[in-house]
Amino acid sequence: MQRAAAHSWEAPSAKRSHSWEAPSAKRSHTWEGRQADPGDDDEWGSFSGGSGSEPEDEDEPGQQLVDKVLRLHLLNKISAEDCCTTLHLAVEAGVSQAKRYALGPGSSSGHYSRKLTKALALGDSRELYEFEYPGHSKHELSRTVHKAVCIPFHEQISADMEEDVGCRVQLADLVRERVLPPVYWQHKVVRAATDGERVLPVALYLDGVPYSQNDSVIGWWAVNLITGRRYLWGLLRKSKACRCGCRFWDSVFIFLQVAVWSLQALAEGCFPAVGHDGSPLQGHRAGLAGSRLACKAACIYVKGDWSEFCGTLGLPTWQDGIRPCYLCAAHGEDQFVVAGNREEALRWPMNTEEDYRNCCQRCLRRVRVKSVADRDAISRKLRYDKRQNGNRGRCMTDGLDAFGLFAGDRLEPTARLPDVAGFDSATPPFWVDFWRTSEESATRRPNPLFLADVGISVAENVASDSLHAVYLGVMRVWARVAVWTCLLSGVFGGVGTAEENVATGILAFRSMLMSWYKTRHKERPGERLTRLADFNAKLIGTASSQVLKSKGAETYGLMKFLLHLYGRFQGRLGDTWQRLLKAGLALERVVTIWQEHDWIIPPARRQEALDEYGKHVALMQPFDVYTPKHHIVFHLVQASRWLGNPAKYSTWKDEALNKVLKSACRHACAARFDTVVLLRMRELLRDMRD
Repeated sequence: MQRAAAHSWEAPSAKRSHSWEAPSAKRSHTWEGRQADPGDDDEWGSFSGGSGSEPEDEDEPGQQLVDKVLRLHLLNKISAEDCCTTLHLAVEAGVSQAKRYALGPGSSSGHYSRKLTKALALGDSRELYEFEYPGHSKHELSRTVHKAVCIPFHEQISADMEEDVGCRVQLADLVRERVLPPVYWQHKVVRAATDGERVLPVALYLDGVPYSQNDSVIGWWAVNLITGRRYLWGLLRKSKACRCGCRFWDSVFIFLQVAVWSLQALAEGCFPAVGHDGSPLQGHRAGLAGSRLACKAACIYVKGDWSEFCGTLGLPTWQDGIRPCYLCAAHGEDQFVVAGNREEALRWPMNTEEDYRNCCQRCLRRVRVKSVADRDAISRKLRYDKRQNGNRGRCMTDGLDAFGLFAGDRLEPTARLPDVAGFDSATPPFWVDFWRTSEESATRRPNPLFLADVGISVAENVASDSLHAVYLGVMRVWARVAVWTCLLSGVFGGVGTAEENVATGILAFRSMLMSWYKTRHKERPGERLTRLADFNAKLIGTASSQVLKSKGAETYGLMKFLLHLYGRFQGRLGDTWQRLLKAGLALERVVTIWQEHDWIIPPARRQEALDEYGKHVALMQPFDVYTPKHHIVFHLVQASRWLGNPAKYSTWKDEALNKVLKSACRHACAARFDTVVLLRMRELLRDMRD
């Protein structure tokens, strides 16, 4: 069954009935199918009052209680001791499902943790794939190599597809009705599929998540675009990432290699024959090599915030002096010119996959190191450039004409040399790649995700996100201007000083906003409009330093109220009220068009959305509030021609899961951080699907 929309704007107005919309059987967790260890009672102590009867139905209150307590533990809301002793009391009360996890008071603290680790299969390493990446350690003066684990997403997706008949039927329906966007049908994996072979559309998502005052992680996710299921497959702690001046790239590169490895497996529909680095597979994976996956899959979206695209994927930032937009050649004030934009094409020269590859070919210098003498000659010229505006990595301090190298050329990690520090000990002959930063244009790094033959390119698959670009970008800028125009207009009174009038206006504005929320809820009880908890000076700043710190969903509700307010007060809000009202209505219309359609938006509506957004940008020009996101939304709106409805690949749910990941990371054992968090999240995500 399709999930209910979390917000009123996320769901299309009309829903079709499909054969797959019947509810499916509830999936079990990893631990629910395991046989109880006969020695559990001896190891952990006996349970007085325990029942020896068969477990009750999992939907009964007893199982719901157990799931609730276990979830609180997995989210680090309660300790292992609290979890075990609570479930011990549940056993005493006759809840037989709690017996496996119960342990009475008085045991040592380590026993509780080991009990749950065993019962929840959190120590089961069978699903984990091990690899190494270069990085930093606070205990080492020099560069170090970390051992990491992941749960390959081709294995997670295949396991789900094998069990989930509803997803396979749903995919078949969508393919038969041809409701998926052109980016799916033109993907190389889909075009190569045989008749009757269904290819699952998936997405990659990456984002940084701070979980403590001094550390954060980059979460690596895969998304099943048919069911909406998320799979956390990797974690990179920034405290362990490389600090050689590369800005984490040398560590990120290995994770990108693992992603390409999984994508190639999904494209071929077979388990890999070798590891991500070409090494032999170990354990059960060696036995699976070459066998069929449950389905083929095509990655049609790479999702994330613009800052992640720049920092993690190696694309230019919005402050770049050459290419401030990673999708086109727009520059300076020309980025915000409206004239000439059509649904078929925008006015700026667009980057293509060929442009990306040409940039990489132009910047890369492939060097053959024939002897130890050659290696040492190059090594003596290499230094780690850690300057703020340096070349970011292990670079040449001087040129070497014999190898065609210039000062500033940067040694790049490759499949042959995954750690640039290994250059000094590599055995000749071997090839290495250097990157010439002076030749850069479309990219700042040769990203294996876009260079590998897996059907992903920046031009066609990197999807700008409506949450960050619209709701937290353009819409919040408009709302900030509209709020301060109200407060400074004197519509709420003007008998005191300027500061007193603003303070009075904030109180009046808050009162009207909260009353409007109540009235709107009565008029539209089915609408799920996220409310601001409060409206105060902390939220909006001061007249000399105007800000708006609302969240994405809150901004949408605030925009609705401001449109109501401007329609009510009109000319009393000053000379710009009509301009702001029309700009807000134009932006609202764009969002409404996205709400009203499924995957495919008709050409006429796409052109209307582009026209309305162009109107919004033109109306906001006198306020001098343009940001880079005002430009990227042009691409977001026009790209619906190729990528489909932006609502289908927005990151609302992904951002919500970042909060779950943050909770799972807190208090995780540092020595087994990746293992503990990945296995915890595996169970939490399964629980959310049920």
